Amino acid sequence: METIVALLNAYQLPTVFWGAFFFGDSVILTAAYLAGQLGWQPLPIFLAAFLGTAAADTLWFLGGVVLSRRFASSTFLLREREKASALVQKLTGRNPLYALILVKFLYGTRIAMILYTAARRIPFHLFSLYNSVGILVWLAIFFPLGYFAGKGLGAALPDSGVIQTAIVVFIISAVIMRIVTVWLTRRVTNE
Repeated sequence: METIVALLNAYQLPTVFWGAFFFGDSVILTAAYLAGQLGWQPLPIFLAAFLGTAAADTLWFLGGVVLSRRFASSTFLLREREKASALVQKLTGRNPLYALILVKFLYGTRIAMILYTAARRIPFHLFSLYNSVGILVWLAIFFPLGYFAGKGLGAALPDSGVIQTAIVVFIISAVIMRIVTVWLTRRVTNE
Protein backbone atom coordinates (compact mmCIF):
# COMPACT_ATOMS: atom_id res chain seq x y z
CA MET A 1 0.00 0.00 0.00
CA GLU A 2 2.93 2.33 0.60
CA THR A 3 3.81 2.09 -3.09
CA ILE A 4 0.31 3.15 -4.11
CA VAL A 5 0.40 6.11 -1.70
CA ALA A 6 3.82 7.09 -3.07
CA LEU A 7 2.51 6.93 -6.66
CA LEU A 8 -0.57 8.97 -5.75
CA ASN A 9 1.62 11.57 -4.08
CA ALA A 10 3.95 11.69 -7.08
CA TYR A 11 1.20 11.90 -9.71
CA GLN A 12 -1.61 13.74 -7.90
CA LEU A 13 -2.74 16.02 -10.70
CA PRO A 14 -2.67 13.56 -13.62
CA THR A 15 -4.42 10.96 -11.48
CA VAL A 16 -7.19 13.38 -10.50
CA PHE A 17 -7.54 14.74 -14.05
CA TRP A 18 -7.86 11.30 -15.67
CA GLY A 19 -10.02 9.98 -12.84
CA ALA A 20 -12.46 12.87 -13.29
CA PHE A 21 -12.26 12.49 -17.07
CA PHE A 22 -13.14 8.78 -17.10
CA PHE A 23 -15.08 8.17 -13.89
CA GLY A 24 -16.59 11.47 -12.70
CA ASP A 25 -18.31 12.19 -9.42
CA SER A 26 -17.20 9.42 -7.11
CA VAL A 27 -13.57 9.74 -8.17
CA ILE A 28 -13.72 13.48 -7.54
CA LEU A 29 -15.05 12.92 -4.03
CA THR A 30 -12.38 10.30 -3.43
CA ALA A 31 -9.68 12.64 -4.77
CA ALA A 32 -10.91 15.40 -2.45
CA TYR A 33 -10.79 12.93 0.43
CA LEU A 34 -7.22 11.91 -0.49
CA ALA A 35 -6.21 15.57 -0.76
CA GLY A 36 -7.36 16.11 2.82
CA GLN A 37 -5.97 12.82 4.09
CA LEU A 38 -2.54 13.13 2.45
CA GLY A 39 -2.14 16.89 2.89
CA TRP A 40 -2.27 17.78 -0.80
CA GLN A 41 -2.92 21.38 -1.76
CA PRO A 42 -6.68 21.57 -2.44
CA LEU A 43 -6.67 24.23 -5.19
CA PRO A 44 -4.58 22.27 -7.74
CA ILE A 45 -6.65 19.14 -7.05
CA PHE A 46 -9.87 21.16 -7.46
CA LEU A 47 -8.59 22.56 -10.77
CA ALA A 48 -7.50 19.13 -12.05
CA ALA A 49 -10.96 17.75 -11.21
CA PHE A 50 -12.60 20.70 -12.99
CA LEU A 51 -10.43 20.36 -16.08
CA GLY A 52 -10.89 16.58 -16.28
CA THR A 53 -14.67 16.90 -16.06
CA ALA A 54 -14.78 19.80 -18.54
CA ALA A 55 -12.58 17.93 -21.03
CA ALA A 56 -14.79 14.82 -20.88
CA ASP A 57 -17.96 16.92 -21.23
CA THR A 58 -16.46 18.75 -24.21
CA LEU A 59 -15.69 15.48 -25.98
CA TRP A 60 -19.25 14.26 -25.32
CA PHE A 61 -20.61 17.53 -26.72
CA LEU A 62 -18.47 17.33 -29.86
CA GLY A 63 -19.43 13.68 -30.27
CA GLY A 64 -23.07 14.68 -29.89
CA VAL A 65 -22.70 17.26 -32.66
CA VAL A 66 -21.31 14.61 -35.00
CA LEU A 67 -23.93 12.02 -34.00
CA SER A 68 -26.81 14.45 -34.36
CA ARG A 69 -25.73 15.32 -37.89
CA ARG A 70 -25.18 11.73 -38.92
CA PHE A 71 -28.26 10.17 -37.30
CA ALA A 72 -30.69 13.10 -37.24
CA SER A 73 -33.59 11.03 -38.56
CA SER A 74 -33.07 7.96 -36.36
CA THR A 75 -36.28 7.08 -34.53
CA PHE A 76 -34.31 5.99 -31.46
CA LEU A 77 -32.49 9.33 -31.22
CA LEU A 78 -35.68 11.28 -31.86
CA ARG A 79 -37.42 9.36 -29.04
CA GLU A 80 -34.48 9.93 -26.66
CA ARG A 81 -34.42 13.61 -27.59
CA GLU A 82 -38.11 13.87 -26.70
CA LYS A 83 -37.42 12.32 -23.28
CA ALA A 84 -34.59 14.77 -22.66
CA SER A 85 -36.79 17.63 -23.84
CA ALA A 86 -39.48 16.65 -21.32
CA LEU A 87 -36.91 16.58 -18.51
CA VAL A 88 -35.49 19.96 -19.55
CA GLN A 89 -39.01 21.39 -19.65
CA LYS A 90 -39.65 20.27 -16.07
CA LEU A 91 -36.28 21.47 -14.83
CA THR A 92 -35.88 24.82 -16.50
CA GLY A 93 -38.72 25.67 -18.81
CA ARG A 94 -37.47 25.96 -22.36
CA ASN A 95 -33.78 26.78 -21.79
CA PRO A 96 -31.58 23.64 -22.02
CA LEU A 97 -28.54 25.65 -20.95
CA TYR A 98 -29.84 25.99 -17.38
CA ALA A 99 -30.32 22.23 -17.33
CA LEU A 100 -26.56 21.81 -17.85
CA ILE A 101 -26.08 23.33 -14.40
CA LEU A 102 -28.81 21.34 -12.67
CA VAL A 103 -28.05 18.04 -14.38
CA LYS A 104 -24.70 17.76 -12.59
CA PHE A 105 -26.74 16.78 -9.53
CA LEU A 106 -28.81 14.11 -11.31
CA TYR A 107 -26.72 10.96 -11.63
CA GLY A 108 -26.98 9.23 -14.96
CA THR A 109 -28.36 12.20 -16.88
CA ARG A 110 -25.21 14.27 -17.45
CA ILE A 111 -24.13 12.66 -20.74
CA ALA A 112 -27.69 12.48 -22.07
CA MET A 113 -28.14 16.21 -21.39
CA ILE A 114 -24.84 17.04 -23.07
CA LEU A 115 -25.83 15.04 -26.15
CA TYR A 116 -29.24 16.72 -26.10
CA THR A 117 -27.75 20.22 -26.08
CA ALA A 118 -25.42 19.21 -28.92
CA ALA A 119 -28.38 17.92 -30.94
CA ARG A 120 -30.19 21.22 -30.36
CA ARG A 121 -27.22 22.95 -32.01
CA ILE A 122 -26.38 25.04 -28.97
CA PRO A 123 -23.25 27.07 -29.77
CA PHE A 124 -20.08 25.61 -28.27
CA HIS A 125 -19.20 28.78 -26.36
CA LEU A 126 -22.61 28.81 -24.61
CA PHE A 127 -22.33 25.10 -23.84
CA SER A 128 -18.87 25.66 -22.36
CA LEU A 129 -20.02 28.59 -20.23
CA TYR A 130 -23.07 26.87 -18.72
CA ASN A 131 -21.30 23.55 -18.37
CA SER A 132 -18.41 25.24 -16.55
CA VAL A 133 -20.82 26.92 -14.15
CA GLY A 134 -22.47 23.55 -13.48
CA ILE A 135 -19.12 21.89 -12.81
CA LEU A 136 -18.03 24.73 -10.50
CA VAL A 137 -21.28 24.62 -8.52
CA TRP A 138 -21.04 20.85 -8.14
CA LEU A 139 -17.38 21.01 -7.08
CA ALA A 140 -18.02 23.92 -4.71
CA ILE A 141 -20.55 21.78 -2.85
CA PHE A 142 -19.00 18.32 -2.91
CA PHE A 143 -15.24 18.93 -3.02
CA PRO A 144 -15.13 20.51 0.46
CA LEU A 145 -17.14 17.58 1.86
CA GLY A 146 -14.56 15.09 0.63
CA TYR A 147 -11.61 17.28 1.58
CA PHE A 148 -12.73 17.92 5.15
CA ALA A 149 -13.70 14.27 5.58
CA GLY A 150 -10.12 13.43 4.62
CA LYS A 151 -8.75 16.01 7.04
CA GLY A 152 -10.89 14.65 9.87
CA LEU A 153 -10.13 11.01 9.19
CA GLY A 154 -6.48 11.86 8.52
CA ALA A 155 -6.07 12.83 12.14
CA ALA A 156 -7.76 9.63 13.30
CA LEU A 157 -6.23 7.04 10.95
CA PRO A 158 -2.61 6.13 10.32
CA ASP A 159 -1.16 6.62 6.82
CA SER A 160 -1.17 2.88 6.21
CA GLY A 161 -5.00 2.90 6.04
CA VAL A 162 -5.24 5.66 3.44
CA ILE A 163 -5.90 3.45 0.41
CA GLN A 164 -8.34 1.16 2.17
CA THR A 165 -10.26 4.14 3.49
CA ALA A 166 -10.19 5.83 0.07
CA ILE A 167 -11.72 2.70 -1.46
CA VAL A 168 -14.45 2.74 1.17
CA VAL A 169 -15.04 6.47 0.52
CA PHE A 170 -15.29 5.75 -3.21
CA ILE A 171 -17.83 2.97 -2.72
CA ILE A 172 -19.90 4.87 -0.15
CA SER A 173 -19.89 8.08 -2.22
CA ALA A 174 -20.94 6.17 -5.35
CA VAL A 175 -23.82 4.51 -3.49
CA ILE A 176 -24.95 7.73 -1.78
CA MET A 177 -24.70 9.75 -5.01
CA ARG A 178 -26.73 7.09 -6.81
CA ILE A 179 -29.44 6.99 -4.14
CA VAL A 180 -29.75 10.77 -3.86
CA THR A 181 -29.78 11.39 -7.59
CA VAL A 182 -32.27 8.61 -8.33
CA TRP A 183 -34.52 10.14 -5.68
CA LEU A 184 -34.06 13.64 -7.16
CA THR A 185 -34.66 12.38 -10.69
CA ARG A 186 -37.88 10.66 -9.65
CA ARG A 187 -39.03 13.78 -7.82
CA VAL A 188 -38.40 15.93 -10.88
CA THR A 189 -39.97 13.56 -13.39
CA ASN A 190 -43.02 12.70 -11.24
CA GLU A 191 -44.07 16.26 -10.43
